[in-house]
Formats: sequence, C-alpha cells, structure tokens
Amino acid sequence: MIWETYKSITNTIYEKLEDLVNKDVEKPPLALRVVPLPEFTINNRASQQNKPGRGYFILNLFLSLFIPRWYSISWKEKNKLIPFARVVYYENNDDIYDNPATEAIIDFRWKRARTFFFSLFLRFLIYVFCFGLISWAYLDNSIIINVNFLFTLIVIYYYLATYLLITEIIQFMYEWKRYISDIYNFFDIFTIIFPVIVISNMVRDFRFENGFGSVETIDSELKVMISFSAFFLWIEVVSFLYSNLRLN
Repeated sequence: MIWETYKSITNTIYEKLEDLVNKDVEKPPLALRVVPLPEFTINNRASQQNKPGRGYFILNLFLSLFIPRWYSISWKEKNKLIPFARVVYYENNDDIYDNPATEAIIDFRWKRARTFFFSLFLRFLIYVFCFGLISWAYLDNSIIINVNFLFTLIVIYYYLATYLLITEIIQFMYEWKRYISDIYNFFDIFTIIFPVIVISNMVRDFRFENGFGSVETIDSELKVMISFSAFFLWIEVVSFLYSNLRLN
C-alpha cells in the first residue's frame, strides 16, 4: 500500500516536471508511415510475362530508332494506364508532387524516362548540327565541304525534320486540348517548320558538281532568316538542357 502510494506520487511529480520542461517545445510532427503500393508503376503482369522473341525485339528496336511511335494506349483507353499514370493524369494541381512517396516513385522510374527524353534530344541536336553545317557551307563558299557529305547532311536534315514534326502531330492527335493549352508546343513546331523553309531556299542553289559553289550573291532576307532560325534553335537547345538539368 505504501509502495503504491509512493509510485503514484512519483509518477505525478514526473508528469508535472515533464509538462513544465516541454511546455515551450513544439509537438513532434506526425510520423510518416510507408504504405506499400503493389504494381503501382507496373503494367499488366500477363503482358510482362509474355516476353517477345529476339526477332521481334530487333524489329521493335529498329522501328523505335527510325520511325515515330504511336501511343500504345489510345486516349479512349486511359483506364488501361498504370495506376501511377492515372493519378498524375487526372490530378488537377501539382500537390501530388509534394508527396514524398511520389518523389520516390519518380526517382525510381526516371532512369528509363531519361533515356527516352535523351534520345529525342539527340535527334534534335543532330537536326541543329545539320542546319548549322548546311548554312555555314551556303554562306561561305570558300569553305570546302565534300559534296556527297553535304548531300548526306541535307537528306538527314529533312528526315529528322519529318521525324520531329510527325512526333508533334502524334502528340496533337492524341489529345489536342492539352497540346494547344501549352504555348511551348507551338514554339516546338515553329523551330521545326521555319528552319525547314530556310533550308529549302538554300537547297534550290545546291548542285551535285560543286555544292553551293555556284552561289554568287546571298539575299539579305535569307541571311536574316538564317540568323533567326539559329537563334530559335539555340533557345530550344538551352531550354531542354535547363529543364533536364533541373530534373536531375
């Protein structure tokens, strides 16, 4: 009886002292609980188990490298998207990205996405490189560039311009409302079409005998168009690098 009374008094004193010491201390934040999300970023398991053959893999790799790919899931079948994609798609604000769990998922899947974005940027970089060399050969006839190499640059340039433009058209056709709501998409189209117009004006003077060697005078308007094209292409490259570095 005496011992129980002593314990009761001691506990009361400890509680009073604890309240006195911690009265100015903020309450600890809520503890974060990790909730498992099975197959939250995985497609249908049945489709994952049916691995394609080697021949199909090589064909698919070839098509993905040289031909713009359509979306595997149409805009009418968004219910077939993985759960994470559906959450991101139907979210009307950016609050979801403030969630630590979402950040962890994005970091986990970013490596594969980064490879895709890098492949697109590499094509655009080659596109810009071809534009620069063709314009350089046109503006300065004293620069000797092999005619066959120059012709190859022109072919590669038109191919990449077609590839990039088809990619934009596919995005527009997939969901045009979201596409036109982003003004940056119009800038992407402009940086493809306007330089193509400029290159087409230069290609009219191309000859297989001497390339652009027959060009005697260069139209001042064409010089201005070349300068504007180079400027806008430079902005596109810098903006991509900035966004990519920020994501990394």
